[in-house]
Amino acid sequence: MHLVAANISAVRPLAPNGAVELAFDRLLSPLCIVRQTFVLSELNGGTVTTIVAYDPVTRVVSLTPLGYLDTNAVYRLEVIAPSSPADGNGLRSVEGATLESSPLSITFFVQDSATSASAPSPFQSVDFCRDIGPIFTNKCGTSSCHGGSLPADGLGLDSPTALARTALGQAAHGANTGPTSAAQPPATRFGLDMPLIDPGAGSPAGGNPGNSWLFYKLLMADPVAVSSTPLAPSCDGGAADPTHVNMQLEVEWQALTSAERAALSSIVSGAPMPPRGAMSADGSGIGTLSTDELERVSRWIAAGAQVPPTCGCSNAAQ
Repeated sequence: MHLVAANISAVRPLAPNGAVELAFDRLLSPLCIVRQTFVLSELNGGTVTTIVAYDPVTRVVSLTPLGYLDTNAVYRLEVIAPSSPADGNGLRSVEGATLESSPLSITFFVQDSATSASAPSPFQSVDFCRDIGPIFTNKCGTSSCHGGSLPADGLGLDSPTALARTALGQAAHGANTGPTSAAQPPATRFGLDMPLIDPGAGSPAGGNPGNSWLFYKLLMADPVAVSSTPLAPSCDGGAADPTHVNMQLEVEWQALTSAERAALSSIVSGAPMPPRGAMSADGSGIGTLSTDELERVSRWIAAGAQVPPTCGCSNAAQ
């Protein structure tokens, strides 16, 4: 496994209010997305407390300090690797790969003039009614899938109330193999009691797309390049639809490798979602989500997976 891009280096400073971003070439295990894996510290000082988040679409880990970093200070980021094959700590991919070269250490400095404010936050809010509801309704909420009075597997995605009731914080049937019936945080075994959608415990950490069973079902469906779902207008009269959802690191989409697909198939039971070859509900195109739609869903979960009781905008999920 390799680090393929980073927004920090010895010659690339970070703004005092910036977030560190690291892109990897493998799909990471949700177990390792913790502060103990990504240790940020001042070179001649103590450890910096950060919020660690992971976007499975771009495979980017972001570290957001709880306070501003010191201008002109030098910092070091260390990515911890497992000490042995039996060590459950450290960075691993979903199929068990570790960093080819470890330990990974990056030294950088903080500078006021460094660019970060113009990049969307990893927790950028995505409006459910405008950005998410139409996707689920058109591509997942048909009567033969996750819509109607008897949705598949009891998971309803054709309305905000159905989604909130059946998906948010609910343990996935295929993952519910632990001692309790409740959804759990990332466990020592990938997928154990994983929630369908992990909305987190609220601010500031937000939700966790990397610990959301539904998201891995979506990833396995071979996303298409272009969306066929029109976004609904803004429901609050606010800003226009975002033109992109990239973070500061603009990394190229990577389809699952055969090893990653085999690893996920052995853990995440059932067919991909939506099934291959499925058509959208409105007949406008292939029902598989696009990479842009996947990223919107990832950002929505990372922001806490907020769902209003209803959506009142035209073209939005009702």
